[in-house]
Amino acid sequence: MIENDICSGIIGVLGFCLLWSIHELKKQTERVKKGWFPKNPKRKNS
Repeated sequence: MIENDICSGIIGVLGFCLLWSIHELKKQTERVKKGWFPKNPKRKNS
């Protein structure tokens, strides 16, 4: 879809990073529920 190889590579890496971040946020929530890491006491929203 994108003819420029450099732009195509950059968009591909960006897409992977964004998907990985979403995955890690879900895993982080599971780790907090399991008690492996405590919730941030300074955070106002739960």
